Amino acid sequence: MVLHGFFDPSNNKRARELQSLGKFFSVKLTFFHIFINNLLFLLLLLLLFLFLFLLPLFPLLLLLLFLPLPLLLLLLFLLLLFLLLAFLAFLVL
Repeated sequence: MVLHGFFDPSNNKRARELQSLGKFFSVKLTFFHIFINNLLFLLLLLLLFLFLFLLPLFPLLLLLLFLPLPLLLLLLFLLLLFLLLAFLAFLVL
């Protein structure tokens, strides 16, 4: 059974426009959902990585409170650099 009028894209210019617009937005939404899912998955991996590898270092992190500020900032920068490299290696391997 063929519906004529608004629901039939072959008969109606407005229906064809709406159908092409729907396809456009469905592609955009699909890309958006894939992008958000990838970000959430990477965030979950990062949290798991931080939880597993930094939890045993918690007593040492408390000792860092008594260091002077420039040394603390340098150690923080080196730690973040190490974590970034380790996380990238974790993703590659």
